[in-house]
Amino acid sequence: MKKSGWRRLGVLCFLIITLPSLAEARIFQSFHDIVSQVEPSVVHIQTKERPLRPANGTDPYAFFFQSQPPQNSTTFPLGTGFLIQPAGYCVTSFQLVDGLQRLEIITAQKKRYIAEYVGGDRQSDLALLRIRDAKGLRTLDFADSDRVETGDPVLGFGFPLGFKPMVSSGMISARGQVMGAGPYDAHFMLDLPTHPGNIGGPLVDTRGRVIGLLASPSSGLGSLGFALPSRVMQSLIQDLIRHGKLSKPWLGLVAKNLPSLDSVAELYDPSIRAGVLVDNLIVEGPAARASFQVGDLILSLGEQKIQNITDLQVFLRKSKPGDRVTAKVFRRRAGQVNIPIQLGEIPGAQDLPQERDLY
Repeated sequence: MKKSGWRRLGVLCFLIITLPSLAEARIFQSFHDIVSQVEPSVVHIQTKERPLRPANGTDPYAFFFQSQPPQNSTTFPLGTGFLIQPAGYCVTSFQLVDGLQRLEIITAQKKRYIAEYVGGDRQSDLALLRIRDAKGLRTLDFADSDRVETGDPVLGFGFPLGFKPMVSSGMISARGQVMGAGPYDAHFMLDLPTHPGNIGGPLVDTRGRVIGLLASPSSGLGSLGFALPSRVMQSLIQDLIRHGKLSKPWLGLVAKNLPSLDSVAELYDPSIRAGVLVDNLIVEGPAARASFQVGDLILSLGEQKIQNITDLQVFLRKSKPGDRVTAKVFRRRAGQVNIPIQLGEIPGAQDLPQERDLY
């Protein structure tokens, strides 16, 4: 046989041997075992009060049926939550339960429980509910979201209408994506969409551990998803369990990332390459009392360099109300100024303006 014939025969044998493995590589991994593990801890939340919310907002009924519940309805679906330790606590989206008192939880096993509202936070979109008689309920464990990497596979769970939990798969598309929702805003970006069918549900890793709370996306981002990382979530939950409220530090200012470097060089100083702009001040807030001015560029807070909004969020997450630090700012016509400031405790959402970039 000629060399070319032997060569063709060798290639054919190689393909016969390797094609089965190549075909197997194209088959997606089944997540059935993980779904079976997680589903018993995912719950549906409903109420006997008619929620007052826009049809295109967080209402799962409107999302799936493009209409409002019938006028004679006695119960109204709110959406998804999930059960955690300590036993009896349920995490969900703040938007789903905001302003409602008569809450009911239905498990995937169709067991019903009366739930009480423990507390929540509008900015992080997290709320905590509690079931008094919590015997025998399955709960989910948390994983360390700091160990999650871009490209890691994830599963998102929803139980929007109480029929049956649903699951979607995807991966972490990016870390630390700013949604404009306050100091707890270092969200995961996902390639699976978050919507009224799954917001409030758990985002889990391939071991079935919670790495995030599925959050409502910003408008116009329907093909993307966002999740509040478990490390941030656990800190908020601990405060709510201990105190019934969140004890969060704040500066009392509206902050913006720098505009173009050209405009910064023209208005401030050519040497400044990074910083956060003070766009507005809250009357009687910590920054106003410390003599910050609108137009100041924050360069550092204590030992933390502030190059962008994300750095400001990191500083606040590591701080607590009452901490005293020195802020280094650049002020037009005055140059660099050092300002001592004592962090305050952020007031309740009802006492704050509806400002997306408030810190």
